[in-house]
Amino acid sequence: MNKPHLLIAFIFTICSTQCLAWNAHGHKMVALMAYKKMNKKNKLKCVEILKQHPDIIKWNDEFSKLKNVPYEDFLMMQASTYPDDIRNSKNPNDHPTWHYVDYKIDANNLSDKTIMNPDANILTALKINLELLNNHTTSIPDKAIALCWVVHLVGDIHQPLHCSEFYNDEFKKGDKGGNSIWVKVDSTGAAVKLHSYWDGLLGKSEKYKSIYQQSLILLKQIKFKKTVADTSYMAWSNESFEIAKLNVYLSGKLPALLGVLKKETAPIIPNCNAYNKNSVAIAEKQIVKAGYRLSKIISH
Repeated sequence: MNKPHLLIAFIFTICSTQCLAWNAHGHKMVALMAYKKMNKKNKLKCVEILKQHPDIIKWNDEFSKLKNVPYEDFLMMQASTYPDDIRNSKNPNDHPTWHYVDYKIDANNLSDKTIMNPDANILTALKINLELLNNHTTSIPDKAIALCWVVHLVGDIHQPLHCSEFYNDEFKKGDKGGNSIWVKVDSTGAAVKLHSYWDGLLGKSEKYKSIYQQSLILLKQIKFKKTVADTSYMAWSNESFEIAKLNVYLSGKLPALLGVLKKETAPIIPNCNAYNKNSVAIAEKQIVKAGYRLSKIISH
């Protein structure tokens, strides 16, 4: 993303709630799942648009170094990480606040749900980019950029910590979507930021074979009714908010643990084995949902 001017960068550092949502592995899974569920016409449409992306020469150079990776799959996966790849790069297509919506979770009112960044968030960004993508007057290169954002943001909106921010006496200005909370997820592991933990639940490998195999397995194991894709992206964000409130923050119990403010004093999450197991199951379902919904939203 763009590296803003120093003042803007400073403000962003202080105020920004989220970092990355899912890692590259997770985002590429969403893109690949969606592509596999699209019909031939819509697959071709997406590929032809992405072939005119401003970074296509760079992408093609990266592709030339790979083996046994279908070009069409590669393009979709590149699209999914483009908004993170351009972070802090002075690229005019960088929009840091587009990656999340800050639904407030207040320790004293767990259902507060005030939107703390109403002007430029993941909801407004999806609207902007879907309109660009579906407008016949938009240039193909601009459509390619908009498509990248849509692919990426549909993944982002299904990461619970991109639809929530916790507030209590220690986090009076919010916990930056879990980026200010340090925990240990088992008795022997190192401390990790809560946000980073959730980003990496699906794995870290960026190898195509790993992403492809895991995507196919989850698509077979986790089934949703077709209607799961019919809801609005506002509804998707509400789902993620509820998951964050109940399952990520444990209804406010997790941020209240002693020592969460520092890496050196990070506490072990209570019932950490159960927390880990439940978190992985949630992440897998959220990724598959994102694939279903992305397929539908870019097929219109």
